[in-house]
Amino acid sequence: MKKGLKIPARRVESDDCVVAIGRKVSGDRIVDEGAAHHVHEGEWVDIIPVGAMTQYIALDKLRRALTNPNQDGLANSMESLCRSIASRVMAWNWTDMKGMPLPPPTSEVIQELAEDEIIYLVNAIQGETVAERKNASGRSPKKPSTVKRPQPKAS
Repeated sequence: MKKGLKIPARRVESDDCVVAIGRKVSGDRIVDEGAAHHVHEGEWVDIIPVGAMTQYIALDKLRRALTNPNQDGLANSMESLCRSIASRVMAWNWTDMKGMPLPPPTSEVIQELAEDEIIYLVNAIQGETVAERKNASGRSPKKPSTVKRPQPKAS
């Protein structure tokens, strides 16, 4: 645990982080998930497992900006969400799509991740990755995930 943390950071193995390639969307529905790529097998992220209200507000604003295109609103919401994520990601050994180590997790670095990676980090902060949901099946049930993949409006 890093000195000064009031809540201990938790290491999340990232083998279940999936980036989909070739996803097809029709209207507000995903009609084809595309090909799943486990881009962080053998990698991990250390997080403070507590979401902030600003994270939920940013997610809500991001969803609204995606359905009612507003570039300023979208950019502001994305920046706010990435700042919130960066404040909770303490360390990682993630690599980029070329296999090169990513720099320490800052808001700017997180903004460059794939959409699926950002959603994975939000879910990890909430304790709701795929692996964690599977492991929790023997424990008391958690509330359902509040993070849903935002869908762009069809043009």
